[in-house]
Amino acid sequence: MKGTIGFSRVAIALSLLILGAAGCSEVNFTPGVATTLAKDTQLSVPPSQNTCQGIPELAPWTVVDGVIRQPTPCADGSQTEDIYELVKVYVCDDGRVTETGQHTGRLIQAGQCVRPPNRCGEFEEGQVRDNFSFVTEQVPCPEDSQKLITLTFLLRSAETCLEGGWASNGPAERSLYQIDDSQCRIKPPQGQNCGPRKHNETWQETETESKEAACGENETGRVLWGRQINHQFICLNGTVSRTLYQVGEWSQTDNQCHKSCVKEGLVHGGSKVNVTSEQRTEDCESGFSGTITSERSVTETLLCQDGQVSSTITQGHWNVITSSCKQDCRDGRRHGDEWESKKEESKTDACPAGHVGQIDYRREVTNRFQCDDGKVISELIEGGWQQLRNTCRQQCKDGHLDGDNWQTSREETRTTDCGAGYRGTVVQRRTLTNIFLCTEGVIKENVQEGAWQDVQRSCIQLCPSGYSEGETWERHREDDKFLNCPKNFIGFIKRTYSYKEAFVCKGGVDTLVRTTIMSSKDEDHCEPFTVSGRCGGDTIYRSEVDGRRAWVLKCKDHPAISFFFKLGGEKLYTHGGHYPAFGQVKNGKVKGSWQAPVDPSEPCNIPEDVRIIGLCTAGCFTGDQRVLFAEQGYVGIKEAFEADLPEVMVVRPGSFFEDIRLVAERIGNYVVDLAPAKQRIIEFKTAGGGRLQVTEGHPMLTPDGRLVEAVKLRRGDQLVTYNGQTDEIVEARNFEIFDRVYNLYPETKDLLKNLIVAEGFITGSAYYQSEGNEHMGRVILRHSLVHDLFSRKRR
Repeated sequence: MKGTIGFSRVAIALSLLILGAAGCSEVNFTPGVATTLAKDTQLSVPPSQNTCQGIPELAPWTVVDGVIRQPTPCADGSQTEDIYELVKVYVCDDGRVTETGQHTGRLIQAGQCVRPPNRCGEFEEGQVRDNFSFVTEQVPCPEDSQKLITLTFLLRSAETCLEGGWASNGPAERSLYQIDDSQCRIKPPQGQNCGPRKHNETWQETETESKEAACGENETGRVLWGRQINHQFICLNGTVSRTLYQVGEWSQTDNQCHKSCVKEGLVHGGSKVNVTSEQRTEDCESGFSGTITSERSVTETLLCQDGQVSSTITQGHWNVITSSCKQDCRDGRRHGDEWESKKEESKTDACPAGHVGQIDYRREVTNRFQCDDGKVISELIEGGWQQLRNTCRQQCKDGHLDGDNWQTSREETRTTDCGAGYRGTVVQRRTLTNIFLCTEGVIKENVQEGAWQDVQRSCIQLCPSGYSEGETWERHREDDKFLNCPKNFIGFIKRTYSYKEAFVCKGGVDTLVRTTIMSSKDEDHCEPFTVSGRCGGDTIYRSEVDGRRAWVLKCKDHPAISFFFKLGGEKLYTHGGHYPAFGQVKNGKVKGSWQAPVDPSEPCNIPEDVRIIGLCTAGCFTGDQRVLFAEQGYVGIKEAFEADLPEVMVVRPGSFFEDIRLVAERIGNYVVDLAPAKQRIIEFKTAGGGRLQVTEGHPMLTPDGRLVEAVKLRRGDQLVTYNGQTDEIVEARNFEIFDRVYNLYPETKDLLKNLIVAEGFITGSAYYQSEGNEHMGRVILRHSLVHDLFSRKRR
């Protein structure tokens, strides 16, 4: 959402706010409209002697009341002090004179800049000196990460005497001076003279290491392994130091392993003897049935050779152990065969008394045979009688037989009312059927009722309201709608409508013919409010934001604050950099400012006419500064804010100084002052012809990859361009403006994606002046050379 700006109800009052600045816009006062109107209404008397006679309501005037001293930096690096008139601003509010602020007036006396004394000692202006120092780093040993190798580097830096002080000539040069790996497992020669070796000469030596290992699972014997260890040494100042320790991979030199025969439980060269027996079964001779079983012994000798088993088998003689031979019968029947022959028998019985018909029965007679060692044995088996058919039927007293059924029928008529929603009667008719059954000599009766069928209908349909077809009527009702408040207000508008509706009964439906709005009434629950605006007249330091928020939370039950939470204002806190601003409100209009505490321990003493009027954040560019956007290229940030451009170019994650890539990112919202205010601006001019205007606290990227506040940069420091190059600052000019300043928030919180391009230089977005403030001073963008060096050390 685009950042909001001041609206007509608060423009005059907010322009009178006079407060200390914070973030990147450290302003002392905001005279605004008060300064403009005072040209025609200046008075020479203090407010105690004036009772607003002849002064229009809310028309401010100024009075000179003393002097004020302000420090001013000199071009030669020193600092002087200027003396200005102290001008106080007053306003007539409801016939009462109120002081609304103060600011500096006419310059009375300008201080004199004095060149600082020469702090270069015996060196003259422009002379260069060298500084030497040592720095150590520690990296893990190759085979034991708990022990460390100490690397000592020699640092050489140069300084030039400029304007009476020492200025650095750039980063120090670093060279390897000494390597100490005495903690590592294999140590280099200690205290050894280099002999014929020269200073800085390097050479390599190789040693061989061996070890013995057991064979694998289910194997016997052993395995021999070997590897090479390479050392690289350097001669430094007559002492041998090791610069490389490289251990080769283990490789197999001799394998004396043999596989075992696991399944047989034998090791290589082992043997065993297994003795088993086997049987065979043969048929008896012709004319006999049965079998003869014989048995013999089998001897198997097993021998294991490298996992392979060889076998030798010896077989014995067959011996009869069992015989079941029996003589067969004639006609081809074999001993044990069974067969049978079957026949059927039948009979008929008369029915019981009182019944007509007969009962038929049947049974089966079986003769079974078996051959037993040449003899035939027989057996006769008679089955039970089974009822085959029963034609007996019992007689009922009227001559019907059991199972007979017959029926008679008749009709009946009724008259009923029409159904719901209708008026009149319906004549219906149905059929009644009597069904009879003769069972067990008794006649049973069952009556079946048919469904009612309409014979005649005289129904008139009614509407749900109870009116008949064509009838009309009216009714009155009320309805509520909830409307949004105007821009820069919080809450809602409840609008109640009074309606008169005309209906007609048509086709059984209550049909709406006409709706007339009789009246409407609004209940206004809107309060002046703005979000994400920058409070040029109520700016506080970033370190004070949490204190202001904690004080508001403590006092949230006070009427000046409670409405903010009841109307959902708590959800408007988008990040930790937002803080509430307060003002004097009368009849829905903001007439002045009120400075709320930033210390959570302060009491909740809030004047009766004061309440929260908005949430504030920071903004850092003058309106004409061009920012690089996704499709439009470089556009002035004020113009981009008014056009609500959706995407800005940011630094792509994974970029380094040597390879900076830009990518498009959605803009979360813009930030702009609620009203014009006095701003302290720094204009940087660079050796490459660049020019950039920002507020004093704006985050700027430096060549070491850190974000620093603009006020900390001096002539001779360097800015970073969009392609990772550096451009030296040749002039840093301070001046003041009375205007709004701007910035923006990308949607992401990624650190690199919050680096944007303004006038060709890489700077920070508003994120680094709110919730991302903790990253100021940290390394945000690295050099790939440093990144690769650290990556190799930690492998």
